[in-house]
Amino acid sequence: MISIIILTKNPGDKIKNVLRGVFAQKTKDDFELIIIDSGTTDGSLDIVQKSKARLIQINPSDFGHGKTRNYAVNIAGGKYIVMLVQDATPANDNWLDELIKPLREDENVAGVYSKQIPYIEASILEKYFLSIHYPDTYEIKKKKDVLTVKDVFFSNVSSAMRKDLLVNFKFDEELIMSEDQAWAKEIIQNGYKIVYNPGSIVYHSHKYSLIKVFQRFFDSGVSLKQLDLNAGNYKTGLTILYNEFQYYLRQLGLVKFFFSMPYLTAYEFMRFAGFILGQNYKMLPVFLLKKFSLHKYYWESNKK
Repeated sequence: MISIIILTKNPGDKIKNVLRGVFAQKTKDDFELIIIDSGTTDGSLDIVQKSKARLIQINPSDFGHGKTRNYAVNIAGGKYIVMLVQDATPANDNWLDELIKPLREDENVAGVYSKQIPYIEASILEKYFLSIHYPDTYEIKKKKDVLTVKDVFFSNVSSAMRKDLLVNFKFDEELIMSEDQAWAKEIIQNGYKIVYNPGSIVYHSHKYSLIKVFQRFFDSGVSLKQLDLNAGNYKTGLTILYNEFQYYLRQLGLVKFFFSMPYLTAYEFMRFAGFILGQNYKMLPVFLLKKFSLHKYYWESNKK
C-alpha cells in the first residue's frame, strides 16, 4: 500500500484540485491519503472533510517541517510514503505510478521526486527556476567523494520514499527547512540512490512578492548553512545570473526585457541579499531572524 501525506495550513480553494488529482490516479496499488493540518482558518477544511482523506489536526505550535513529517510517517500504513504539498497538483493520472516505479524496480533506490511545472499564472522568474531544477532528463544520484547542493537536491513538494528507511533515517527536526535535502544527503552517504523521474509531474509554483522572495531565500541560506553544503562561489553565482538574464531576454524579447529590468534587478538583489544574510544567520539577533524569515515559529523555539 501507498500512504500519501499532505501537510496543510490555509490551503485555499486550490486544495480541491489537489484532492481531485490524487483520487484520479490510476495505479495497481491501494493508497490512503492522510492530511495533517496545523491551524487552518480559511474554511478549506470543509473541502477536505468531504473527501476520502483522513484528516488529523495538530496545534500550530507543534508544527515543524521535519517533525510533522516524521509524525506522519509513524501513523502511515503504507510500504511507500509519498509527500505532497498543499498546492502541488498532479498533472495527470499516472503521477503516482511514475513516482513509485523506481522504488519498485530497484531496492537500492531510497527516494524519488517529481518534475514540477508552473501554473499558468506563474511569473517568468518562477518558470526559469523550475526549468533549471526540474529538466526533462531522468537522473540518478548516488554516493561520491564530495557532495554539493546539486548532488543532494530532492524535493518533498512531490516525493516517494520507502517507509522502512524513513523509520531508520528520520527527517532532521532541527532544520528550519530543506529537511528533504538533508535526508537525501544522509541516504546517499549511506549508499542508497535518489532518483529524479520527470515522468511524474505536478503543477507547482508561487507568486512571491519581493519581501517574500527575500524571506524565502533567507531561509534557504540558513538551511544550507545548517546542512554544511557547498552552495558554490561568486563566480558560479555570476554564471547563473548571466544564464538567467539570457533566458529572460529570449522569452520576453528585447523591448519587454528592457522595461522589465528594474523589477528583475530588484528580484535578484532581494534573492541574493536574503541568501547571504541567511548564510550568516548566526551573526544576527533573534528579532531580526524573525523579521527576515518566512518561518517565524522556528525562531521562537530555536535560539540559533
